[in-house]
Amino acid sequence: MTAAELVAARERLGLTVDEMAAELALTPHAYRACETGSVTLPRRYAEVVAYRAGVAEREAALVASGIPECAWARSFEEELGRGSREPAPLRARVETHIAGCETCQARARFVRERFPDPPPIPMPRWVRGLDRVGTWVSARPSWVRPAIIGAAALAAMALIRVLIALPAAIRNPEILALALGAVVLAAVAGAAGGLVYAWVRRRAR
Repeated sequence: MTAAELVAARERLGLTVDEMAAELALTPHAYRACETGSVTLPRRYAEVVAYRAGVAEREAALVASGIPECAWARSFEEELGRGSREPAPLRARVETHIAGCETCQARARFVRERFPDPPPIPMPRWVRGLDRVGTWVSARPSWVRPAIIGAAALAAMALIRVLIALPAAIRNPEILALALGAVVLAAVAGAAGGLVYAWVRRRAR
């Protein structure tokens, strides 16, 4: 993020230099150096600023458009703010609502037609990786998901044992091959257990 983009993002958020520094947990002196261009804003902070500015820009455009706010979405955000725990996946709950809500569809269409894809939600890389894996698993057929989760879980448990035995395995290739074979067998067993679970679950319903 360039210094000019940083200044524009701060002004879009309606924050002063000191307020923006406080939002990013930086000293005002350090933040001013980023706006003057003498110091580059670290990437993790730039991602936060880009995301918040992108959200603010889209929200301002929606307000100006005159499209009403969805009452369900507002109450849902308040529910999340209270720390409510929903047994069903939140993403599925939101997608189900949007599929039948003309207001939400109109708001999404308005943003889609006027703005590029929003900046990614700022999060640590390992969390982003887990999110991508979770998204990929969620897109699989319902009967396959337990097999994938079971295979990953048992393979991970077996891999921990392999890492513990790694010093001895390096000195003995046969032990290393046996350990890797155990990881593969654990994954197969986990997948089989997941398939059995999916089969029993469908009939138990």
